[in-house]
Amino acid sequence: MKIELRRFTTNARLSQETTAFAADVWVDGKKAGHAENDGHGGATIVHLDPSVRATVEAHGKTLVPAEYASFTGGAEWLVDQLVEAELTKRADKTFAKKIAKADARERAACEQRGLRSARLRHGDTWLWFAFEPGADPKALADAIAARQKAHVDELVVL
Repeated sequence: MKIELRRFTTNARLSQETTAFAADVWVDGKKAGHAENDGHGGATIVHLDPSVRATVEAHGKTLVPAEYASFTGGAEWLVDQLVEAELTKRADKTFAKKIAKADARERAACEQRGLRSARLRHGDTWLWFAFEPGADPKALADAIAARQKAHVDELVVL
């Protein structure tokens, strides 16, 4: 069974305790209803066509962890998981755009000075640095991380 959200919209200004959203719910390629949450901490409301409601609810209940089973339905659980996945995907896309913009800015600034550039990540922190052409960016990244008592999780030469 494929369940997806389409026409998903959210409003951060209305979200207080939960995510305020509205979306169409599609089951196996057909619109089966809609879901919404007003963002004030209440449950997600899922309105499904009666022809699929029981099937979706039963499928969802198999996925609900035991600690949540007493207060959430299967359809509600499925929709909430899809909402979280969509929010994560949007955040990742936004973050990737910010990193790409910072990379371009750093690369251009270094090229003006005849240098090359790279960025390293340790944990959740990104650090950009410049280096002379011919220098070993890996060795420089390791030295920078060592000064911060960290290790290099990722190195990208720009």
